[in-house]
Amino acid sequence: MSRTNIIIPCLFTALVTAYATTWVLNSSSIEHPVVTVPPLWIGQEAAELVAFGGWATTHGYSQPGRSAVEIRCYRDRELCTEAFANVHHHDEGADVEAETYLYTVTDWTDKRLHATASMAEGCLERRLELFLDEPGGTLEWEPTEDCEEGDTGAAVLIGDEVPLG
Repeated sequence: MSRTNIIIPCLFTALVTAYATTWVLNSSSIEHPVVTVPPLWIGQEAAELVAFGGWATTHGYSQPGRSAVEIRCYRDRELCTEAFANVHHHDEGADVEAETYLYTVTDWTDKRLHATASMAEGCLERRLELFLDEPGGTLEWEPTEDCEEGDTGAAVLIGDEVPLG
């Protein structure tokens, strides 16, 4: 199969998808959907921990919109990954933001997990704490000692109730 036979259908699909997305987001007759934060859940099996929910800012800048987060931690690697997404609906459409963070685990017990991540070229530090016996978590961020400028804030891990039936 030639490259042209692969590229043309891909381009066509991308154009149709972009047009449809633009039409839906700009349509005044369509109401904005309700964005639900995943239910708060933390599970641990063997050497892996998984957490779902969303961040609710308690101190500092609070992004508009609704967020969702998935955190995965690996005991043998002493690492956690956080995938964060935020959807903000406004009069002109919607904005979607997605970010990932890589944490180094500093402490992991039967009840808690502590991990830190450096960001913005080492000028900001994120400190993650997950509670394993009572599902929940906190997140704090602030400038490092090397960089005195930057945002300071805190958030708690939350989740929406999912209606049954």
